[in-house]
Amino acid sequence: MTKEFKAPHYVPEHMKGGLERYINHGIPPGSFLRAVLENNLLGAFSKADETNRHAMYEWACVLNTLPLNCWGSEEKVLAYMKSKHVIEPELDDRDIEYAEPTAEEWEAEAKAKRIGDVPEVVSPDELKLFRKYAEDDY
Repeated sequence: MTKEFKAPHYVPEHMKGGLERYINHGIPPGSFLRAVLENNLLGAFSKADETNRHAMYEWACVLNTLPLNCWGSEEKVLAYMKSKHVIEPELDDRDIEYAEPTAEEWEAEAKAKRIGDVPEVVSPDELKLFRKYAEDDY
């Protein structure tokens, strides 16, 4: 039985789940983590939130802890996900929905930033309304 990968302590709390899901199960990461794994510095900086922008050195250190076959280029990342049977060989990852952070991950991020509690439950209607207003702002 293979030992489950656990993200190093210096990975930002709200990113640990996504990194562990990718390494252990091949679940596609979000756009920032994907850029890091693909060795795309410009893409990583352009997609990084404030916490991750300040943690770029730590992300470089993280890469040295990962299996060599799961990072380094877009092709390696796609091949890794395919090897975990998450992506069918004839499809690319554009057909897969990316995993949203869990309530626990949001809570950990809120505590790390000391901004207070994050609501545990948001209804699908509230989420749609939030996304609609967020799109209108741009």
